[in-house]
Amino acid sequence: MSITSTRSRIGILIGQFNAWVELGVSPELTDSERRRQYIVNATPSIILVAVLFYIALFWSLGSPALMWTAVYELPVVLTGMAWFRWRQQQCRPVSYWSACVVCQMTVLIGIVSGQGTFINTHFYFLAFSLTAPLIVPITHGKRLAVLCLECLAVYLGLEYFQWAPAPEVLQLPADTVKRLELLITVSCSGILFMAFYISESFSEELEIRLRTMASTDTLTQLANRRTFQTALVRALALAQRNATPMCLAILDVDFFKRVNDTYGHDTGDAVLQHVAQVMQSAARGGDLVARFGGEEFVVLMHDCVVDKALVAAERIRLALQSTPCLVGVHTIAVTASIGIAQWHVGTEAKQWLEAADNALYRAKQAGRNRVELAALASSAA
Repeated sequence: MSITSTRSRIGILIGQFNAWVELGVSPELTDSERRRQYIVNATPSIILVAVLFYIALFWSLGSPALMWTAVYELPVVLTGMAWFRWRQQQCRPVSYWSACVVCQMTVLIGIVSGQGTFINTHFYFLAFSLTAPLIVPITHGKRLAVLCLECLAVYLGLEYFQWAPAPEVLQLPADTVKRLELLITVSCSGILFMAFYISESFSEELEIRLRTMASTDTLTQLANRRTFQTALVRALALAQRNATPMCLAILDVDFFKRVNDTYGHDTGDAVLQHVAQVMQSAARGGDLVARFGGEEFVVLMHDCVVDKALVAAERIRLALQSTPCLVGVHTIAVTASIGIAQWHVGTEAKQWLEAADNALYRAKQAGRNRVELAALASSAA
């Protein structure tokens, strides 16, 4: 088998695993719910991989008794996967505790079916008690404490009251038993590492999502008003220090209320998304395009004199005019009115915004679908 073919098969397996892990995880879920669904979906899949590994390992050792103990674990894992899948399809989220039950039952089946405590398989319960706080949110405090204590109690019970293995397992060579004990210890450490890694990965992803939600408009994926205002303050400070030219454009979608009244708010949302995409494509590179609110958008043009701002605004206006929005069977013509204001030394952010807004008002009063320039120089003076 070639290296390319091997990589392709590995890629397919990874894709299938990712598809399973993402089953039932929709964007509508909260971050904590998404985290739970990812973890509980991944748990039986990881256990299945571990069980298959042990089946192959015990078979290679020439110990049918040990191999069959791992085979007996398969129905538990597969039942858990089928159960989780059914719950997801019924839109009934799976709990952390369900995933823990699958883990513990799998290990117990292996112990009672012949492994016993001879090769220290019960160490997994110690690993479960240590990994649970890394995975289960602290908001589940009482259940988390019960889970950890239960796992620790099972481990201590099996450590104190040894469970006898199958006779064939007792006949394994001493060096083989040592290697198996070492493997169990290493795999338990692996569980701790994976739990910590998963927890940190989701924490980092959550932090990124929260930062994105705080700075991005959910509907259009443009910068939101807060991000724009922060950027505006920074840009003004930089322009004041370096005396660099800047311009500001405010855009309003023409007759947007008519779109909502005629086609509904879902279509209105699609139109706003369309406007955002067209503006982002037509704007100059480096300029900040943001949703200001409702059907209003703003473009902060850095290092830009008024002539260049007029050209950039006209390019956006023409792009919208020539690109209708297709929503289902409807083709909706979209135009916009734009007001532009140039920044002058001494002009404050509020005054600058008001000047651009006044220019926008004149554009709408003059018939819409046009660009108007604010006379800010005189007001600044």
